Amino acid sequence: MTKVYIGKLLDGVSYLPVLFPNLGPIRDDRHLFADKGWRTFTTPVFDIVERPEEADFILLPYDYFSMFDRNRSVVDDYIALAKRSGKKLLIFDLSDYTERPVDTENAVIFRVAGYRHHLKRNEIIMPYFVEDLSREGEVYWRTKGDKPVVGFCGWADFKNGTQKAKAYVKKWYFAVLYALAGDKDVGAHQQGLLFRRKLIRVLMDSAAVKTNFIIRKAYGSHRDTIELPPDEARKQYIQNILDSDLTVSIRGDANASQRFYEVLSLGRIPVLLDTDCVLPLEDEIRYDEFMLRIPHRDIDRAGDIIAEFYGKLPPEDFKKMQQRAQEVFENYLRADSFFGHVLPKLSGL
Repeated sequence: MTKVYIGKLLDGVSYLPVLFPNLGPIRDDRHLFADKGWRTFTTPVFDIVERPEEADFILLPYDYFSMFDRNRSVVDDYIALAKRSGKKLLIFDLSDYTERPVDTENAVIFRVAGYRHHLKRNEIIMPYFVEDLSREGEVYWRTKGDKPVVGFCGWADFKNGTQKAKAYVKKWYFAVLYALAGDKDVGAHQQGLLFRRKLIRVLMDSAAVKTNFIIRKAYGSHRDTIELPPDEARKQYIQNILDSDLTVSIRGDANASQRFYEVLSLGRIPVLLDTDCVLPLEDEIRYDEFMLRIPHRDIDRAGDIIAEFYGKLPPEDFKKMQQRAQEVFENYLRADSFFGHVLPKLSGL
């Protein structure tokens, strides 16, 4: 087990979920369903030691940007401690701040999202801590039909004109900013909500697919924004995935999709709109065996791409893709599996 030194924790400050098996979970009632994600994450993946010299790594026990923005001196203290100890610093960025770099050289950085053309050598993309939805009920395999049923249940509309105007102002501001900076893929930085709206319009206008869409005007996993009673919203969300052959999975504010992992957990095929995304363990997992990836530049052709992909699948292969999706989630992408697989390999760094 990887040995880490975390120092003395600050009173009243939430520590990383990866430490929950060691120190106990922290409830946050604002983020609905989050506590269910820890049901399978109960065995420690770190051995917390009492002195830096006993550790393989120094671990910053807080989300990097949450602490950086709140009290940068704490982050600087851990960086200095790692340097004095001759150890690398482990950093976790669980935020939506994909655009912000983590400028720390002597570190191994776990991030839930990144851009392929920006990814640094010391950054490791990890899955979100999501609930294993297969534990909510029996998972079954869909049989292949004449047309693919493409599902989506979630936030893909604006509450009002003000929210819409702000989104488009932000879109063009960042487009100009990244263009001036010489970014290799300016279009990939667009807000996820705009990508969702466009892809949903494209698919609803396509005669090549059947759509199974439930469109919300607010984020459905936060107590302040959810539109329905939480249990009913979650039930609809899960059933929508189960009743679809493929489920649209598009980035949020970060360049990654929590839905992507939840779809896999239910043994369904995600359609990932690829905005220069990096997926966890890409050097080991053959993702194309159980997902469909559509480059964001081809969004206008999404209906035809999905139909062609589905049409070429023999019925038995369609079933195998579903089984493989759930298998990979369980063995590699669920929190306990991912860290149990990855952390032992860090010792050689």
